[in-house]
Amino acid sequence: MRSDLLLAVSVAMMSSLASAQTQAQAQGVQQWTFNNVGGEASAFRYNLEAFPHEQIAPGPAKLTVVELMPSVGVAFNKELALWAGYTRYEQIDPLAADQNHVWLQFAFERDVPAARFLARVRVEERFVDGQAGAATRVRVMLRGSVPLAEQWKLVLSNEFLYHAVGIGDVIKQGFDQNRLQLSVRFQATKWFSVEAGYLAQYTLSGMLNHIFVVNLGFKLPKPGDSGEPAPPPQAPALHAARSP
Repeated sequence: MRSDLLLAVSVAMMSSLASAQTQAQAQGVQQWTFNNVGGEASAFRYNLEAFPHEQIAPGPAKLTVVELMPSVGVAFNKELALWAGYTRYEQIDPLAADQNHVWLQFAFERDVPAARFLARVRVEERFVDGQAGAATRVRVMLRGSVPLAEQWKLVLSNEFLYHAVGIGDVIKQGFDQNRLQLSVRFQATKWFSVEAGYLAQYTLSGMLNHIFVVNLGFKLPKPGDSGEPAPPPQAPALHAARSP
């Protein structure tokens, strides 16, 4: 069963990437680094993410954007959670417009045979400096994880982003981008994990970005938590900090 899932993941990834490369008008290379700190208290959840974007090609390597994203959530049970958050989108280029996003997100997680599945829907209100009004963007992500070995798992996700409401010529209504990611995650301890992989981002402009992704996740321990590595569950939970 596990080998069949791995084969299906590989075929789906290569097929989608080949299709995007065929349609792309230009290509680039980037590095995204997610730094997450989160925790929980009873049914409540909280998370803070700092997320720098670095452009590697074309042109000289440079930092382009830094995102700062605090969020809070409530878990109704082991499968359903509702999140609310704010994202500050800080452009490094002084000529580019900064953005502020406020959003709500619904997440559903469930164990399936030999894997764990996550479905996430987020609705964002995007405010662009210097522009009147706000754009409304809907983000739908499907994510699955398959255990590889003790403390290791393979993760595949796809996120589709669509503007239900635009802002004139600045943000067009309709398709925005698609993000397809394949990565490997290592659960080092109960409160620290590392995930690294590849993300293909296809945008409205026809740009295909090849992105190296690193996700550093820190979960604040509760009183009494120990530092031993977390035992591998039959269907390991997805990184909670990555989903907001």
